[in-house]
Amino acid sequence: MNNKSIKICMYIARFYPVVGGTEMQAHRLAQTLIDSGNEVFILTARLKGLNKYENIGKLPVYRTFARGYGFISSICFFISSLIFLIKNRNKYDIIHVHLASSHAVSAVICSWLYSKPVLIKIGASRKFGDIGTSQKTFIGILKLIFLKKYSDIFIAPNDEIKKELLNIKIPEQKIVKIVNGVDTSLFHPADKDERISLKKQLNLPDNKIVTFIGRLEPQKAVDRLILAWEKICSIYEDTHLLIIGGGFQEKYLKNLVKNRNLSQKVTFIRNSDKIASYLQSSYLFVLPSLAEGISNSLLEAMSSGLAVIGTDVGGTDEVIKNGVNGILTAPDNIVKLEQAILDLLNNTDLAGSFGKKARLTVEQNFSISQVSGQYFQLYKRIINEYKKTN
Repeated sequence: MNNKSIKICMYIARFYPVVGGTEMQAHRLAQTLIDSGNEVFILTARLKGLNKYENIGKLPVYRTFARGYGFISSICFFISSLIFLIKNRNKYDIIHVHLASSHAVSAVICSWLYSKPVLIKIGASRKFGDIGTSQKTFIGILKLIFLKKYSDIFIAPNDEIKKELLNIKIPEQKIVKIVNGVDTSLFHPADKDERISLKKQLNLPDNKIVTFIGRLEPQKAVDRLILAWEKICSIYEDTHLLIIGGGFQEKYLKNLVKNRNLSQKVTFIRNSDKIASYLQSSYLFVLPSLAEGISNSLLEAMSSGLAVIGTDVGGTDEVIKNGVNGILTAPDNIVKLEQAILDLLNNTDLAGSFGKKARLTVEQNFSISQVSGQYFQLYKRIINEYKKTN
């Protein structure tokens, strides 16, 4: 390795075509690091119907054996990916693990064997996060003890996750805060004429579009948004709710919309490759989550110049400055969520002001080029420390 190039293994349990915040962030970071002259590949589980190897753009993706579901699948992936890491140890200088799942343990084992530094990026906070879910089981607790002792660095994307790491006695010198990043050239504001044109192209109604993007799972609390939407529709007829994403709550949420007679006012869209266009067509973005790291969708919406509403969880309060570039509201509070949406529907000038400041916030603090630069410097520092001590 020289000072200008690092060989990086991005190690993640699921990857494209699985699309979630963690997968998107890994893809975005890997691509930016490649564009900067580094060698990066993805190591992930091979799901049914996918090839063992493929290139996604410039990014090599290796998929190893992971038969079955749940625990069995995790064990298979743990073993098969460890064998891959051993056989291909000359392909990487450092292992960047996304999420503290069982595969993080195999990364640490490989670190022992071949003196390869390991970084582990933690996902969401609270009961839905890596730490919260791990603490629910005996095996999860043992995993945390093991990782705490033998991992080199833990990446905390927000202060709440950093605090959780400190609470389980991770040494502070092992914790580095690096936020998520967004491609500000792809996610950019659209003017009024562009918005009208995009709505026609996407077959969206010519109304004020309020958008949610994310997994349809309990953590995201989309059912609260739907319940709030019932009142909003009774006040503002020229509005439409757009829900983009997939997940095991999809059927439940569609039934909720049907049972509340909201089918003409809500559109569901499965994961799409036109996210930037949907955001540019929107008036407002809402993230009603019960837990978050730093939401990629939130950053993308702000980068697109939208006014945003988010709940005061995880790193959302580090992105949204209440009353400056958006609105923060209490989690799991339908009444306050309703009022926040109504306030911005009722005040176009305020929504426009929030959107402009939201874009500036992302440009100054959350661009993927800035984030990848921070990771590069961290990788370089840790690799050099390993050279001195091994």
